Amino acid sequence: MFIYFILQSIHRGSSQMRALQIRTALSPIFENIDIIEEKNIDSIFSISDSICIWIGHFGTKYISKFCHKNIHILDVVDKFVLNFEKRDHYFEQHIWSSVYDYVIVNNIYMKNYFE
Repeated sequence: MFIYFILQSIHRGSSQMRALQIRTALSPIFENIDIIEEKNIDSIFSISDSICIWIGHFGTKYISKFCHKNIHILDVVDKFVLNFEKRDHYFEQHIWSSVYDYVIVNNIYMKNYFE
């Protein structure tokens, strides 16, 4: 099993920090961790039996292209509060729940929003 952190750009602050910190923390006990930028996402469409952690909500346009034997997790990081209008549309329509298997949140406010 592999763990993939998928982000739009390795050069974006919180996305980069989240992926790199978790990979660094897990690497002593779990070797199969990779960070994939959106521009290289087609290189992993054929993976299976893996965990894909999407840093930000852009995964909705790609997840259907993956093998169905993966676990897809949305990590909203700080993007949750940046665009209220887009966020509300996205979550009120439960788009996330039809695409992602799990959601990682940062605080109680976010937890309550998803429940």
